[in-house]
Amino acid sequence: MRIGLIISQPFRESIGTDVRIRGLSEGMAKLGVEVVILSPFDRKEEKLCDNIILKPLKEKSNNLVSLKAIYGIGKKIINSKRLKELPIPQIYYMERIAKSLAKDIEKKVEALNLDAVQAEQEIAALSCVYTPNKLSVPILFDIHGIWPEELVASGLLKPDSSRYKKILKIEKRIVNNVDAVLVVSEEMKKYVVDKYKASSDFVHVIPNAAFPRRNERPYNPEAFKVVYAGTLTFRENMPLLLDSFQFVAKKCSKAHFYLSSKGEALDFVKSYARKIEATLTFTWLDDFYHFYNFLMTCHVGTIPALKHTWRQMATPAKLYDYLSAGVPVVSVDIGSSWNEIISKNKVGILTENNPEAFASAILTFLKNPELVYEYGNRAIQLVKNELNYEKSAEQLKKLYEKLA
Repeated sequence: MRIGLIISQPFRESIGTDVRIRGLSEGMAKLGVEVVILSPFDRKEEKLCDNIILKPLKEKSNNLVSLKAIYGIGKKIINSKRLKELPIPQIYYMERIAKSLAKDIEKKVEALNLDAVQAEQEIAALSCVYTPNKLSVPILFDIHGIWPEELVASGLLKPDSSRYKKILKIEKRIVNNVDAVLVVSEEMKKYVVDKYKASSDFVHVIPNAAFPRRNERPYNPEAFKVVYAGTLTFRENMPLLLDSFQFVAKKCSKAHFYLSSKGEALDFVKSYARKIEATLTFTWLDDFYHFYNFLMTCHVGTIPALKHTWRQMATPAKLYDYLSAGVPVVSVDIGSSWNEIISKNKVGILTENNPEAFASAILTFLKNPELVYEYGNRAIQLVKNELNYEKSAEQLKKLYEKLA
């Protein structure tokens, strides 16, 4: 079986997106499925591992400006609070890019003799819908996060505004023109069924997961490294995170804090960070090998979630990254199913949405290295036995076989 995964943004642009695509691809590859990742942004073919190859959607391009550059400009437009009142720039950008890719997708699907196509997020899915002739293979729409709710959470869109409704209409159009919809949680499935009037049997939960990155977490009496491994965005609870770091630093002078150096909120976070007395390091590791090696040196992984619809539905990939590396988690309790994973399996601590409570949970681990060892090893076993991408891939393969 040969499956094509079409991506909507450049590889190594988003930690969470990359982790899901790589995880499902590796899981399916282990089951003997040949995976071709089709990228509109790359110009060179790259073998990622056995049975997984990254192919450019266009072998050659005469364009003076690369699509990757256009994507970067478009992303700034979408995430610009100054431009949010302009007439639907998000919709215009998405449709423009999708239409430009449609013909290339149709040609590539035929040339590669694919058995099914999995469109990762909206632009890729809309491109499949816009193909001049309906694709002759099943189309699966993989939703990592509900886009209009993500824009609402980022403060770029007002709920129930005309633009919000137009984006919902586009998403509903995609859902009505594909063969199956994949979502990451039961909450997201309910949303798609309710908002887009989709049949429950048509929407399939293929959860985020991980591969264990180590067999055991060794005991270390020196536990001082705290990490936030997500992209810095306005839809996450950055002020709470940084304020909690300040509280921790006052109680534990050896504590060191690591944050991503990417995201539209980077300048805001750096400016905010200058006001607090804490040792912060901003870093970005493109290479997954070095990224997970770094995570394995950390002692606490943080998720400063805000309680909004988008985050309750979209399970954070960083949760699974922490667990796979044996890093205990501290998260705000927003009443989601992924929160339950943390509490039910005792792999972390849930807190109220205030810096003192969040800091107290971090300090619980920093001052008790035996808990880092205990919670970290439970996390590794959880990934090995339950939250494993091989299990998600098995579900997905069965769906492919049913649709083919």
